[in-house]
Amino acid sequence: MLAGGEPPTGGWTVIMPIKPVAIAKSRLSAIAAPQREQLARAFTRDALDAVLASPLVAHVIVVGDTTEVPADSRVRPLVEPRADLSHALDIGLDTLDPEQPVAIVVCDIPALRPAEITTALTEGGRYRWSMICDRNGTGTTMLMSPRQRDLQHRFGHRSRAAHVAMGAADLAHLPVPGLRCDVDTEVDLWDAHRMGVGENTRALLDR
Repeated sequence: MLAGGEPPTGGWTVIMPIKPVAIAKSRLSAIAAPQREQLARAFTRDALDAVLASPLVAHVIVVGDTTEVPADSRVRPLVEPRADLSHALDIGLDTLDPEQPVAIVVCDIPALRPAEITTALTEGGRYRWSMICDRNGTGTTMLMSPRQRDLQHRFGHRSRAAHVAMGAADLAHLPVPGLRCDVDTEVDLWDAHRMGVGENTRALLDR
């Protein structure tokens, strides 16, 4: 459903929920726990750097494990020690004005490019609320709305279907491969590496 009116041209706030690294990326079972933790941190930093590099993003709220939050005036860390994704998102959303444009972006997308965030926000600004699905077609890597009050979230098993059923526009036509490439398994990691990951992840993989 189209939002009506002019889409936002700037001033988006992005919320990025981050799990504690001790439990993140557990499906990368062939990689030792210390290396998994390093990769989880690298994924987060690369995704965050890409989000901040989009000219449409004014602020980023990082909720959860804020270890990898850079010293940047545009980034606001909100510490949330629990691993409850829904609760973390609600904490971030509750800090915003109901009329403020907002997006939720997952942090395990190390091949993300700034231009992909810009493309998604530009198109998503035309809809009441919308989503980007993962490359497998079952999950969600990004939700967005020109008005915070219109955005809903239901991450978890088959979240793409859940969000579409709730009324989100599915922007499956957008050419944003890095934004869709969330890394859960070794195959995902290989595909992201082949696509081109950010410098933090690349430094670990090229050792």
